[in-house]
This record gives sequence, structure tokens and C-alpha cells, in this order.
Amino acid sequence: MVTGIVKNLEFIEFKINEKSLNIAINFTLIAKEDNEIFEYSNSNYKLSIKKFPKVNDVRRYGFKKIKDETLERIVFKRPDKEFCCSRFMDKNPSEKDENSIVLILESPHKDEFDENFDPIAPAQGSTGLAIKNKINVVLMEIEQKESLKFNFEDGIEYRLIIANPVPYQTSLWHFHQQSLSISKYKTIRDNVWKGIWNLPIIKNDFEERLKSYNPKLIINACTSKLTSEIDTFLIDTFLTTKLVSTYHPAVNWNKASYKITDLTKEK
Repeated sequence: MVTGIVKNLEFIEFKINEKSLNIAINFTLIAKEDNEIFEYSNSNYKLSIKKFPKVNDVRRYGFKKIKDETLERIVFKRPDKEFCCSRFMDKNPSEKDENSIVLILESPHKDEFDENFDPIAPAQGSTGLAIKNKINVVLMEIEQKESLKFNFEDGIEYRLIIANPVPYQTSLWHFHQQSLSISKYKTIRDNVWKGIWNLPIIKNDFEERLKSYNPKLIINACTSKLTSEIDTFLIDTFLTTKLVSTYHPAVNWNKASYKITDLTKEK
């Protein structure tokens, strides 16, 4: 299993200024390999912690196609120790997961960490519940998309892996504790995410993780303003893998709004 080549976020004076948002945010993110320090500062206060925690990918469900052409979801009996605080029976992705389906989000937010800013697991809040309630429907709709030509084989167990391209809290909720329903804080999340994603070490880490899962299907479910970044990366990197994009699970999936798009046609 590949746990990632980035143990701690590796920034050298990576700066983002949000003066245009008319709020008192001007922070610097620093995490160096030698002292493992993460620093957040603005005009009001300055915080330092020993590391910027990383939320690792998980294997959440198994799936098997059954006789009436529906998918049976398999819930694991117990989580791996690393994910013991997860709301779901999460396990580490395994090299044995040859028939994997990777669901891509963008980055962990509030519910993916505990009160001490220790990582729990991906998709713990409304996103996780939407995946639980609607993933079967989404997978069946993907199979019915004729242009994709993706079919679940009878008797084969598929594993759903949830992955974040940027496995760090780009929303910085731990520090400002404001809702992303407030547009200026969503903008901060998007800008921090893009700044981190464009670091080669982050893209290389994500590519290594995905390739280690040997995916049969990759579903890009990033939030709307970041979707195109991952679409382009997938189309350029995974030339023989079935690729689709869909709306982000939170809110949209519970409204039966998926917008499944075949990315394979774009190659």
C-alpha cells in the first residue's frame, strides 16, 4: 500500500494573500522537512502546530452485481485501527484491490478531523452520508452510460476507494471556524487548494496513490470550481482507465442530481 510520499506538507514560504475578500486574512503556510512546523498567521493572531495533518485514503465499501442486475453493497465488519474513529467501517486500500473504483473528492474539511486537529478519515459529514445513501445509484447510472462501455462483471467484488488529491485541510476551518456557505471562506478554500495542488510533489503523490489502486473506474466528484483541474489531470494521466465526473456528493446527490459526464471521450 502506498501511504503517500508527503508525510507533512512541504512548503517553503508558500504565501496566499486574500486582500480582495475584504477580510483580515494574510497568512503564510510553512512546513519544512527539518522542523515540521505549520504556521498560520493573520492580523489578529498567530498559531503554530507541529505538523499539518494528512487524511489518508480509505477503502469504504465493496460491491457485487447480483442476479436482478442491481449492485449489492458490502460493508466491512470492522475498521482498520488507523480509522477507528471513522463513522464508517473504513480500511486501508490494499494492493489486492485489483477491481477498485476510486471516488475523488477535493480535500478534507471540518468533520474529517477531531477537536485536536488529528485526522479521522475522508468524507465524514454530509458528504459521507450522501455517498452511503446514493453511491449504488450513481454506479448503476455510470454503467448505463452507453458511451463509457463500463460494466460490472457478475460475481466480481469491486472495492470503493475514497481519495483526496490534496489530503490536507485547505479550507483552514480549524483556524477560522467559518462555514463554507460564506463565499469568501469558500474562495479561501479554493485558492489554498489550487496553490497546494500545483506543487509537483502533491501531484506526483496523488498520481502514485491512484496508480497503486489499479482502478477500473475513476469518478471525479470534486467541488464545482475545482472539477476541471482534476478532469485535466485524469485525462492526461490515465489513458486506458474509464473516467467520469459528477457533481460533488454533498447536497447534490441527495437531490438526485449527479450530472455524470464521460471523460473518456475527451482523451
